Amino acid sequence: MSHLYNNITLTVGNIQGIVYCVNFVWECSRTKLDIMKNFKVNPKYTHFAVRKTTGKIVNGWEQSEDIKFWGKLDLADIFPEAKFSEFKLVTIDRKTAKIDFYRNWDNWEKNI
Repeated sequence: MSHLYNNITLTVGNIQGIVYCVNFVWECSRTKLDIMKNFKVNPKYTHFAVRKTTGKIVNGWEQSEDIKFWGKLDLADIFPEAKFSEFKLVTIDRKTAKIDFYRNWDNWEKNI
């Protein structure tokens, strides 16, 4: 069985393929949501990148050597369209009260 609509021919096989692709994307999205829901911030992180416009944390690191260099590389990989100046790097002592803000997943930007 085939239907012609706006010069596109759809067959039963094509429709089954489209349904499979939609289901596959749905399962991937659902899996990603499940992972994000169970995500915990690494308690060893002491350095964080915060998007200036939103105040949301976008990345964290536990290393301390040359964090500006490595942070810039990581942010360029994750956000190729953004400029490094759109973020601020924050270093927090693990013993301060502010560390709770950075370890709280609700304060992190989620790109789904």
